[in-house]
Amino acid sequence: MKHSKILLLLPIAFFCCSDPSLTPASLLEKSIEVHDPNNYWPQLDNRFHMSIKRDGKAERHFSILINNPEGIFEYALQQGDSTVTQGVRHGEYYVSINGSSNFNDEIKTKFQLSEERTQYLKEVYEYLYGVPMKLKDPGTIIAPVLNEETFNGKACWVVKVTYEPSTDDETWYFYIDKETFLLAGYRFYFDESKGEGEFIFVDSYQSLNGLQLPKLKKWHWNKDSTHFRTDELLKIE
Repeated sequence: MKHSKILLLLPIAFFCCSDPSLTPASLLEKSIEVHDPNNYWPQLDNRFHMSIKRDGKAERHFSILINNPEGIFEYALQQGDSTVTQGVRHGEYYVSINGSSNFNDEIKTKFQLSEERTQYLKEVYEYLYGVPMKLKDPGTIIAPVLNEETFNGKACWVVKVTYEPSTDDETWYFYIDKETFLLAGYRFYFDESKGEGEFIFVDSYQSLNGLQLPKLKKWHWNKDSTHFRTDELLKIE
């Protein structure tokens, strides 16, 4: 997904894996079994109603549709009296406001409507709801070293993920709870050498046909650990 280093100044919280028989690949397989025991992710065709609370800004409500069998993604946002819908259907971009696709460039600018932004939203939400299953996508590089760290107060395995240059240029760290094998959260870097990026605590999950979906996510800046955003999954249809 298109979008410094893990704080080595905290040696008591970060150390090499104590179980030499456990590998990042085998750990991810176990986590996938827990997150999606019925293999529902490839069949997913549901709309998620969500809210985002950003510090200093009004709460925003919107919905996303992910239809994996048909290759459809849709993002719908209520702004004042306008319902803004943008999506991708079978690789084709579409957008509408109150059901109409007839509007001028001024309206496009006002509502930030573009094919590039829609594709960005698609990649972000499919990735964050699809991990760890999407870590099996082509172009994903799983680092061979498994580490351990305390993350959001939980003892976790840490798996580092990068991507082939043609796929992505971000670096990700996935924190797998040692007790439940659920993702406790993730950290990513736009540029790890500069510490640019964010980390996310997953505080709770909601089950859908066995698929474990993040219900409450809390976002923080890597540079100073400041919390700046909370996402909540309100309803699934």
